[in-house]
Amino acid sequence: MLKTLQAKIKDKNTLPTDLLQYRHLFSKYGDFSLMSPKVLVHIAHFMSKNPVTGLNTINNIIRLSKI
Repeated sequence: MLKTLQAKIKDKNTLPTDLLQYRHLFSKYGDFSLMSPKVLVHIAHFMSKNPVTGLNTINNIIRLSKI
């Protein structure tokens, strides 16, 4: 099961919704508190989420003030 998940993650045509069938593996083995922030940002980008950071928030406020 883990081998097929690894193959799907490496495949460029895999959508995040294709990984929903493996959610039990993520909940069993995914201890995100042990991962570095860089890895978590990569996971968030893969899952099509924009991580909220202080720098990102400041940049958004500056962008709004320029309008």
